Amino acid sequence: MTYLFRVISPLLVASIMIATNASAQAGGVVVIQSEVVYRKSEYGQSLIAALTEERQSLDDENLAILRELETEERMLTEARETMSSDDFAIAAEEFDQKVQRSREIQLSKIRAADLKRSKQINIFFKRISPIVQSVLVEYGAAIVFEKRNALVSLDSADITNIVIKRVDRAFLETDAAPDG
Repeated sequence: MTYLFRVISPLLVASIMIATNASAQAGGVVVIQSEVVYRKSEYGQSLIAALTEERQSLDDENLAILRELETEERMLTEARETMSSDDFAIAAEEFDQKVQRSREIQLSKIRAADLKRSKQINIFFKRISPIVQSVLVEYGAAIVFEKRNALVSLDSADITNIVIKRVDRAFLETDAAPDG
């Protein structure tokens, strides 16, 4: 069985390469690197920049809250010497509750930002789908595979750069505003 596999395996790869070359020229299958389209198209970069700015704002807010809580904790620790143990216990519990509320609120904001990013990526790919389909038709192909899922593919079957150029032309020439 292993001998047969060693003999057939190179033949299989060679036949896939020949078929892929024919497909890329005369139809069949093309491949795309969708993550590259998202990261390298100017349209995708504008969406990424908006989310990055929003995330940085959230990080700045988290840092400000942390500093405020650290200051409050330091003041509470200093006040401990002048407070009764009962009063300190009450103040410490209130502070702890404030920290927990702040943490829950900020985690909720982070989850919302992550969800927004996921939705934005889905919207991006829905919006560029007609462009990918038009390239698919031009290549006479019937299907597009994600390049990382293809066993073997030729560069001539990769439509990534063509899609990037057309996405930028379609969304930047029409002054299409990035979706949130």
